[in-house]
Amino acid sequence: MEIQSLWQIKWGQKGESSTQKKALRYLAAFLALMVLCTLLSGAADALTLARIKTEAIRPMSLKHDTSLSGTLSPKYEQAVFTLPDQKVSSVQVKEGDMVKEGDILFQVDLEELEEQLERARDELKKAEYQQKDTNSAGALEAKEKQKAEARAREDYDHTLEEADRKIREAEAAWADAQARLDIIRDKTVTPETDADAGQGYTQEQKQQDINSLEQETDARKQDYDAAVAEKEEKMRNAGRQVEDASSPSPSNHSNAIAELDQKEIERRIQKLEQLKEDGGAVRSTMDGVVKKLETATGQITSSTMAALLTDTSNGYRFEAAASKNEIKYLAVGDEVTLDFGDQYEPVSGLRIESIEAAGEDSDQSLISLDVPPQKEKLPSTAELKASRTTKKYTAVVPVEALRVEKGKYFLYMPSEKESVLGKITVVERVDVEILDKNDQYAAVEGAFLESNEVLVHSNKTVNTGDRVRKEES
Repeated sequence: MEIQSLWQIKWGQKGESSTQKKALRYLAAFLALMVLCTLLSGAADALTLARIKTEAIRPMSLKHDTSLSGTLSPKYEQAVFTLPDQKVSSVQVKEGDMVKEGDILFQVDLEELEEQLERARDELKKAEYQQKDTNSAGALEAKEKQKAEARAREDYDHTLEEADRKIREAEAAWADAQARLDIIRDKTVTPETDADAGQGYTQEQKQQDINSLEQETDARKQDYDAAVAEKEEKMRNAGRQVEDASSPSPSNHSNAIAELDQKEIERRIQKLEQLKEDGGAVRSTMDGVVKKLETATGQITSSTMAALLTDTSNGYRFEAAASKNEIKYLAVGDEVTLDFGDQYEPVSGLRIESIEAAGEDSDQSLISLDVPPQKEKLPSTAELKASRTTKKYTAVVPVEALRVEKGKYFLYMPSEKESVLGKITVVERVDVEILDKNDQYAAVEGAFLESNEVLVHSNKTVNTGDRVRKEES
């Protein structure tokens, strides 16, 4: 029965109570109010719910673009040197000039060059005199050493002869005393025949003689032992003197050093003379371009490079330093392109030739590749650009869909549920692991919901379980 008909109901029986009619009308009014509140509640709910945009999870490959800044230099470079301490009188080229082999780069002052040449010749004469003095001193020293060695050997022989003589004399005296002692010991004792005349050889006399000769014999033996000991001491000292005199002289390379110094001066003179003969001109050693010029008019040359010439006919060498994370998607043999900005055409079809660590403890790597010769001269800097496409992943989502909390990544996915108001849409949290990603998309894995859609954008902050309203794309 329509609500409006409740107001127009007609009662068939007379006498029905007017109270019953009022009740029915009130009921109809209540129902109408409930419908109106429901409509207003639904409208209000629609206005307060977060509106979200979603995208489907889909299988796809990821594209990784790499861009590195580096330097470009000719593959062949050659430094030009000249003699140091030369005053530059004029410069004939500037950086960037094309030169041919033999072209004059700059000239040095001839007057200063002549003075240096004279000083070098004087140094050579001085070195020659010093070498002669050194040779003379060396010869004299060798002669004195030979004389000292001869004298030491002569002293040794004389000491040996004298010591042996003393030993022989001491040994003879000792033997003589021993012989006389033996004679007395063997001598026969005779009785006294005439006491007044002192005739005969008594035992007492014999014993006195034995005692005296034994003392003499011991003394002669001590003299012999002393002579032997003296010989040993004197021969030891004489031997040391011979050893000291005949020992080799300490190493002395002063003569050899003097010869090397002399040769160095001779080479310098030769170079100065050659520079003088060429009028003080310093010339290009190859066909190429003057990349650097390290001298100017009025300056004094040094032993370092005076100019740097480059030859681009053999191409260029590109090098770039980058962290290991920056070259994650680069490998030797990958095809790359070098971009030089708007004023130059890019060079494509190049291949990475090497990727090497910049140092043992460094996180940097050095990427190198060759660039073939070009029609026009290339700038010194370039941008390496490369692209790599990965395998096809089963689940890829936009990076905007990723949420992170305490280091863990998750997605919000819409899910429909039944409620007293009918079907409603809420968001559920799904934790995921990132397999790979670029600036736009991320390959993930996790326990996905059946909806296969992820929340990408919301006009309000949402949390797990919040009701949302999907916007039609």
